Amino acid sequence: MVKLLVADDEQKICRLLESFFVERGFNVMLAHDGKEAISCIRNERPHLVFLDLHMPGLNGLDVLKEAHLVDETIKIIIITAIEDEETIRKAKLLGATDYVIKPFSLEYLKEEVLAKVSTSLYEDLRTSNEKLKRSLDDLRQVTRGLVSAFSMVISKIDPHYTHEHVSRSVEYAAKIIAKLRQRGMLFNGMSDEVLLAGILLHDVGKIFTPKEILFKPGPLSDEEWKIMRQHPVDGAEILEQIAGLKEMAKIVRYHQEAYDGSGYPDGLKGEEI
Repeated sequence: MVKLLVADDEQKICRLLESFFVERGFNVMLAHDGKEAISCIRNERPHLVFLDLHMPGLNGLDVLKEAHLVDETIKIIIITAIEDEETIRKAKLLGATDYVIKPFSLEYLKEEVLAKVSTSLYEDLRTSNEKLKRSLDDLRQVTRGLVSAFSMVISKIDPHYTHEHVSRSVEYAAKIIAKLRQRGMLFNGMSDEVLLAGILLHDVGKIFTPKEILFKPGPLSDEEWKIMRQHPVDGAEILEQIAGLKEMAKIVRYHQEAYDGSGYPDGLKGEEI
């Protein structure tokens, strides 16, 4: 619910605005002087303020300055009895979003004031959405950077077999995913980017596999196979430590499971996978 503060020393103005906005679902608070208005702004952090420029004690311009020191995102619409361009200019320089002229009629509230409120709140929402999108883009870049870094580590450990194997896996997987998408498979909401990143990193756990086992020219012993089969768990545990890579960790942990239950590390079978 939008929190709205009406700061005006005229009771009639306060009652009119309170009644009008309460009927439209706003949570309305009232203040009748500058100090009361500042106190409400500090304690309640309203989204929107209707601020009279001429009140006892602190005047509207002083309140305006203080309000934006407390929270610069608060939208403030000044109330003035005279359309004084110089005063309005000063108020806007101090951060006022808009202004309204009193006394109000019901028609003026419906046709003018409500539109100003909607515009102010929409602009605030649009700005917040843009900041959120930029933050998400930054987070994706960080995630891609981490995936790329881990992929490079894998390539350095085994530049021949593992690097080529991973590259082929991603290439084949991309084609299989595309076909399955055409048939309506949703992959539990995972994006193609996450799926392919998980496949790219599926052997990251080999970081912990001893080189004498990883590069052994002959068959592995039972004990060596036990160590080798630990790499999906090791890889998943690495990625689970990073918030943006947790979905990929599932792919890494279960990439060696087999439909008939002969895979590892958990021996999952059929739909369990």
